[in-house]
Amino acid sequence: MQSQLKEGREGRAWLLVVKILVAPFVLFALPYFAYRFFKFRKDGFYFFLIVFAFFLMSVFRGTDKEVFDVFVWSIAVLIAVRPLFLFVPFRNLTNFKYITIFVLVLVVVFSLFSYKKSNRLGEVETRCYSGTDICYELDRSDATQFVTVMGYSYLTQGYYGLSRAFDADYDYSWGMGHSPSLQYLGAALFDMQFDDNLVSSLDDVGWVSRGQWSTGFVWLGNDIPLAVIPLFIFFAFFLLSWSYREFRETQEILALVVFVYGFYNLLYMPLNLQLPKTGDLYLGYLFLLLVFIFRKRRRVANC
Repeated sequence: MQSQLKEGREGRAWLLVVKILVAPFVLFALPYFAYRFFKFRKDGFYFFLIVFAFFLMSVFRGTDKEVFDVFVWSIAVLIAVRPLFLFVPFRNLTNFKYITIFVLVLVVVFSLFSYKKSNRLGEVETRCYSGTDICYELDRSDATQFVTVMGYSYLTQGYYGLSRAFDADYDYSWGMGHSPSLQYLGAALFDMQFDDNLVSSLDDVGWVSRGQWSTGFVWLGNDIPLAVIPLFIFFAFFLLSWSYREFRETQEILALVVFVYGFYNLLYMPLNLQLPKTGDLYLGYLFLLLVFIFRKRRRVANC
C-alpha cells in the first residue's frame, strides 16, 4: 500500500502544499453558501453553482462519490439551520416545501447512482468480492432487486471486513495510519512504514485492503486498538454535539463547518473513513478543528 501511496506523487510536492493551504477555504465554501441560502434565502446562485460543479465532477470522473458528498453536506447544513424540518413537515408550508425537495433530491441521487452503477457493471450477472468466495446474483432488468442487492452490499460488506480484522496480526501506525494523506506525510517526512498495519493485513485474513470497504473502525484500528475505538467514537460524537450547540447559540460558521464534516465522517463510518481519505481536505479539516477547539477553550478561560 505504501508504494501505491507514493506512486505518481513524486514531483508534485508543491501542488500538494498549495492544495493543503487552500483546503480550509474550500471546506468553508459549501457550508457557508448553503447556510446563507437555507437561513436567509441569499446567495442561492453560489450554492447551486457549487452543487452543479460537484455534479459535473461526478459525471466526468464517472464516480458517485461527489453526488453523495454534496448531498450529505447540504443535509447536514439544513439540519443545523432548520433542525425540525424533518419532524414537523406539515406544520407550515415552508416545512412541507423542504421535505418535498428533500424527498425529490433523494430520489434523484439514488436514481443516478443506480443508473451509473448498472452501466459500470455492464452485463455482469454474478459479482464476487475480491479475495473471498462470497458472490451474489444481479438481475439488471429488475430495478427494485438491483437497488436492494446493491444497497445490502454497500451496507454490509464493511462489517464483514471488520469481522475479519479481528483475526489480523498487525503493527500500529501511531496516529498516521487512518488516513492515506497522513501515511504519505509520515513516509515522506519520517520514513515511517505502513505495510503491516491493520488495513494492509486484511489481505491475509480473507478480505482485501483495497477496492472493498472494511468500515472506518478498521482504519482507526491502524492507530489504536479495536477495543478502544468505541471511546474514540464517543469523543467524535461529543465534538459533533459541541459544534452543533455552538452553532445554534452563536451562528458561527466555523462551528457549522466542524459540525458538517463531523456529521459526514460519522455517517460514512460503516463504510470507511471518508473524510480522512480526501487527502488535503482532511488536513484542512484538522486545522479548522484545532482552531475551533482552542478558540472555545480560550473563550471559556476568559469568562
